[in-house]
Amino acid sequence: MHTIPLPIASATLPAENVEDLFILIQDLAAIMVEENVLLAAGLPAAVVETTDRKVALAERFDHLWSSARGRLAADQKSVRRLIAAIAELRHVADENLTRLDAARAASQRRVETAMAALRGKVGTGYSCTGTADLAARMPLYTTTLRA
Repeated sequence: MHTIPLPIASATLPAENVEDLFILIQDLAAIMVEENVLLAAGLPAAVVETTDRKVALAERFDHLWSSARGRLAADQKSVRRLIAAIAELRHVADENLTRLDAARAASQRRVETAMAALRGKVGTGYSCTGTADLAARMPLYTTTLRA
């Protein structure tokens, strides 16, 4: 698991801007690490529900960055820490993209396998030619539909 250093308040920037920026980067990295663990366990990407949280944090980052970037240049210590934190976040994000791509490809293979199986059944006499044929194969559903 990758860790991002805890924030140290800067004397030249309002503490909430610097601290919030580092905490936000740490939170975003933590969500991606959590997602990577779930994807590595084989869960399909559609089951992993982290997208909304990642989007919300990215939007918050944009807001914090726009309020702090003008003053950040004066605080080289915070700049160096920010560069290191973002480099770590990029490393986690790269792994996340790789795992998401692999999960997407696995989902695609599952769909293709299911479609091939269906084509095989259709090719071996499995057909749906009318409601009588459907009723013979699915009496539970047709009983429900007639009720």
